[in-house]
Amino acid sequence: AGSVPKGTPADIYGRLVRLCNSRDARAVLDVDGALMAPGLAAKPYLIKPNIDELSRLCGKELKTAKDCIIPVKKLIADGIDRVVVSLGGDGALFASADGIYHAHGLKVTVRSTVGAGDSMVAAICVALDRGYDIGKMISLAVATSAANVTCSGTQAAEWSVIEPLINQVSWEKL
Repeated sequence: AGSVPKGTPADIYGRLVRLCNSRDARAVLDVDGALMAPGLAAKPYLIKPNIDELSRLCGKELKTAKDCIIPVKKLIADGIDRVVVSLGGDGALFASADGIYHAHGLKVTVRSTVGAGDSMVAAICVALDRGYDIGKMISLAVATSAANVTCSGTQAAEWSVIEPLINQVSWEKL
């Protein structure tokens, strides 16, 4: 996830994804720009772009969850098992061959958006590791991200802030 130090080969995420795949590990990719293409080509298990990153990836401005459906379906058809698109205050899309789900955003007081996507990825990884079903994964990921934005700076949300939000998450299958 994220940027890399100066001088790092542009295909570093592709290399890391291939390494994970060779060890039967599930690679989760959350990068942007020139780092994205080599990572995607290696077929990670899951990618988590935000709507702006997905727009750049498909070369078309996407504004709504519905705008993202065709590009997400294409990524899945191209061999990415799961795609999660964060939509800011509009929630997130969670997609796989089993379907596309739109999780609605929670109304919270935003102090800082720094780390919101990272906290969502962390929650998704916890859900995958624990074998959560799609509903439980969506609820944990959206609640964790929403809780994170209520914190100032780069401070991560405590479980006591995340837990009450879990039952407030609503989603629908598209």
